[in-house]
Amino acid sequence: MMQARHLAALCAAAFSSTLASCANLPAPQRLEGTQWNVVALDGEAVTAQPPPTLAIDAQGRVSGSDGCNRFSGGLSFDASGSAQADGHGISTKMACIGERDALSRRYNALRSGVTNWRVEQGTLVLSTREGRTIRLRPAI
Repeated sequence: MMQARHLAALCAAAFSSTLASCANLPAPQRLEGTQWNVVALDGEAVTAQPPPTLAIDAQGRVSGSDGCNRFSGGLSFDASGSAQADGHGISTKMACIGERDALSRRYNALRSGVTNWRVEQGTLVLSTREGRTIRLRPAI
């Protein structure tokens, strides 16, 4: 009986150690083929449904929704964690009012200033030179 408990304790410790090491795995070095939903803009939670989005296709092309309009292009990422506005984006021009308009303006303003990206605990964080952020979770 004592051996069974000792074995169970060792297994539990090994499992916990494995989980802890998984939490410290390096962030993905490529974002191609991923889709994200915005959860916060500069620290303020985004509760709009549907939320603004960002998709990066297998060729690295960016597209998504700002909560009002659809966009394509305008941002590129590299494997070192750098990002930059590329000036080649296009967007629909639907008239949105109220909160949806304010959300789309904030997202677009932050997105156009993104200079870096990183992944923290499964969350994609895009940041500007001034330290302002867009936080995104994987789209399901």
